[in-house]
Amino acid sequence: MLVEIALHKRDLVEAEAYCEEAIELSRKIQNRSEEAATLYYFANIHRKQDRLDEAISAANQSLDYFQQMGNLRYQGILQLELARIYRYSENYKLAMAACEKSARIFNDLGDNIALVQILILWGDCYQLLEEMENALQKWNAAKDLAIYLSNSTLVQMIKSRFEGTVL
Repeated sequence: MLVEIALHKRDLVEAEAYCEEAIELSRKIQNRSEEAATLYYFANIHRKQDRLDEAISAANQSLDYFQQMGNLRYQGILQLELARIYRYSENYKLAMAACEKSARIFNDLGDNIALVQILILWGDCYQLLEEMENALQKWNAAKDLAIYLSNSTLVQMIKSRFEGTVL
């Protein structure tokens, strides 16, 4: 998808333009699945542009469509995106609630890579709330899972969270 290429290039203006075209076309041909996926990209783009209210709106609309379709994977992805948006809007309680929902879904799907990402973000929220014991608990769970997956990149990313951490 052209949106993904533009996002990879970090060209948010180009990505948003592709989304505008994609959303118009998906609505014209009444393809709810494509519309939902495009709304996810809008949420991602708006978060990166610090347009957080628009990001929340797009993510919630996309989540609603994927719930109607019964697509669990995308429900988990959207909950994770909402967690990121809420984290950046400094609404850490809502971010953690979205992390919990996303974790339940990805646990049921057996997607351990996604679980590691969620646990890291969850720990980051606890850290921002200055609840270091809870942060360390989430980061340790993420590290253990990354070690189990033999993913040294994730292990190093998680270990960096521990540096300078004081209880």
